[in-house]
Amino acid sequence: MTLGLDGEELVSAAEVAARLGLQRSRQVLDLRLHRFNFPRPVARTGRNLVWSWPQVEHWAQTEGFSGAAPGRTRRMH
Repeated sequence: MTLGLDGEELVSAAEVAARLGLQRSRQVLDLRLHRFNFPRPVARTGRNLVWSWPQVEHWAQTEGFSGAAPGRTRRMH
């Protein structure tokens, strides 16, 4: 986890996958391509994309994303 300039929590595809209960980070990229309302990455670190966790968490809640296990969409330290 990283914090953006505005204090927003930024997460990699691997961390998004873990928090949503997905098996692999590749599945996050598939969500990005096939679910048009999945949040856009907010930055890139090297070759890796990063997302705003609050945006992804909101998406998972509003979409009723079935991959999210209870408690997985909460902020992890």
